[in-house]
Amino acid sequence: MTAERRLTVRFCILRSLRALTLLLAVVGLVFSGSMRAAETVAALSGFAFESASGRPPVVAGVSNTVVAFRAVTGKAAPSGLVPIFAVETHGRVELRRIPGKGQESFSDPVFFAWPPRRESEAGKVSGRWEALAIREDRSRHRFALELAVDGQRVSARFDPDTDYRFAHLTEGRLECGRLDLQVAYLNDHYRLLVERRKDRWVGSWKLEDDSATGPLELWREAPSTKTPPRRGVIALHECRKAGSPERIYRLADEPLPPGWQRVSPPLCEVWKPAKGSRPGPR
Repeated sequence: MTAERRLTVRFCILRSLRALTLLLAVVGLVFSGSMRAAETVAALSGFAFESASGRPPVVAGVSNTVVAFRAVTGKAAPSGLVPIFAVETHGRVELRRIPGKGQESFSDPVFFAWPPRRESEAGKVSGRWEALAIREDRSRHRFALELAVDGQRVSARFDPDTDYRFAHLTEGRLECGRLDLQVAYLNDHYRLLVERRKDRWVGSWKLEDDSATGPLELWREAPSTKTPPRRGVIALHECRKAGSPERIYRLADEPLPPGWQRVSPPLCEVWKPAKGSRPGPR
């Protein structure tokens, strides 16, 4: 039995009934867990992603017992990487750069990878940000939010461990180095407008009716993990077939089944597997 085969067999315990439902609904998608809490794995369209305990969270993609590519997994992304989510839509599951609408508060990324070359700004915005808003009475309100970007669209999840977990983004845009976030929190609606200032975002917040406003600043805490170098990476594309709602995911150098075409720009850039771990041309 090869090492790749052992890796595939090792993670075979379904984490939940929901995972089983997804597996039955969409061939190739299953979330599973190992006996060690620090290890996670997910198989997606024939790929499997592993994060091993005590090692950097670099994950191996396994397709048909052969390593297909490598990505990063964990709860927080190293600086510069973007999250990739599995989103249920119309009875199938797709990989996307932002969660489905209304799913932000409970959606965790499947893995993290580099954004496409033409979307470098996405890596500078995506991830966890600490925020400080100051009211007119000089009271200070600190909160945290996790941002994800797809083109000009922005999604946000507010810290689930605080009262701000009840806040949600109704609309988010990234244009010309400016973030425009519209937020609903309890019975109020806010607008957050900030501009990039080196490694921070600086601007203001206001109530929708302009009855209150104040300064706002966002910054990152020091990352707990180093960003893997952008060496040996390759584009990962969503692929579609005319007349079919299904989606498959292939690397830029992989041949496609008849009738399938890659979507541009690519979803992200992942790391190539070790030499000799992928099959030859099919």
